Amino acid sequence: MTYLRRSGLEEFLIAVNLSNTPFRGTVEEAGSWKEIELPGSKAEPTAVPFVSLDSFGARVFQKQTP
Repeated sequence: MTYLRRSGLEEFLIAVNLSNTPFRGTVEEAGSWKEIELPGSKAEPTAVPFVSLDSFGARVFQKQTP
């Protein structure tokens, strides 16, 4: 599951894997994104549009302004 959250000038992309199977795929969202490290996790070198999630994993990205 992925969704966008916008508030004022900030925009976040949240990706959550609700299954017990790892997910590897793409997200169709333009722009430059930076991953925000969540507690107990480490940011991965690959980011939007390519997303990989461990089973029951989550990743959060913040859109970067030019």
